[in-house]
Amino acid sequence: QKNREILMHNELFNENRVYTHNKNISKSIEDRDKDPYTFLEKAFETKNHKAIGLKLFPDHMRRNSTVHKLFDNVLVDNRIKKIILYRENHLAVCTSMLRSAVTGHYTHKNLDSTNVSFSANEFQEFINSYDEYYEYINENCTNKLNITYEDLIRDIDGTLRKICDFLGVEYELTETSSKKQSTKTLEESISNYSELDNTFAFTRYKKYFV
Repeated sequence: QKNREILMHNELFNENRVYTHNKNISKSIEDRDKDPYTFLEKAFETKNHKAIGLKLFPDHMRRNSTVHKLFDNVLVDNRIKKIILYRENHLAVCTSMLRSAVTGHYTHKNLDSTNVSFSANEFQEFINSYDEYYEYINENCTNKLNITYEDLIRDIDGTLRKICDFLGVEYELTETSSKKQSTKTLEESISNYSELDNTFAFTRYKKYFV
């Protein structure tokens, strides 16, 4: 069951496809990239919803200078509300992203059979890039609500209520169909887990190896 006051487009600026179930906007990548400003304005048009959203990832913003400028303007536009979703465990984020990249599946696919490995330097580079992106977003964002992945796990009902209050829509109790992509622990999912654990044993990142 979905909140009837919210229209969620998903990944409108994905590199390979326009992800939306809405029939009122073009799903042509060519149309979108030819005039991203008009495309986004069209996506925000509605008569039946109080809130309209899309998912935005770092690679979406950095595709080219025109799109980057577009979303720089969106970030500082106080009329547009932004929900910043952050995951505290960098090791879990890095593992999830690598497994998804290897399989080509980012949602609705169990990844328990896919293990990954990465060097300590690669993990440190990921941490730096991840934190740099969120620092940039938070410094430049107006009218924002920060939510962590861990918030949703600990108290999904309370977190969703907070989001609805922020958006100005009525909270509706829903049954979520979301499923974890993996039931395995990080130790079971990372082939060189022990090596990484030892490398980061005396750093502030040790807390991710639990």
